[in-house]
Amino acid sequence: MAFMIRGGFNVFRRHLINISLEPNIYWLCGGIYTPNKTLIGDINATRFNKIECEQNGNDYIMLLNKKVLLISKEPFVYDVALKFSGENSFSEKNIYSYIKFHYVEHS
Repeated sequence: MAFMIRGGFNVFRRHLINISLEPNIYWLCGGIYTPNKTLIGDINATRFNKIECEQNGNDYIMLLNKKVLLISKEPFVYDVALKFSGENSFSEKNIYSYIKFHYVEHS
């Protein structure tokens, strides 16, 4: 079973959504994808994963644990796909124990 999380630029609320994934036993592996389904980064359940979008001048930069994954002239969105370790791993209690959202205002 897999689960998708959307991050990046939220056009309605005008902010950037950054995602932190804490180490846990509920999911095995995951990937970060662009909207056209291109894999740009792998994530590991055994370590802390911090996915950030930042604006630097006229560029928008995506970082995974301080490593640059993508640079764009336009704000973008991305998807995080997580593969769960079992049927009982997917519950609201489990999800919010290791997924944290951070909102950054964007003008």
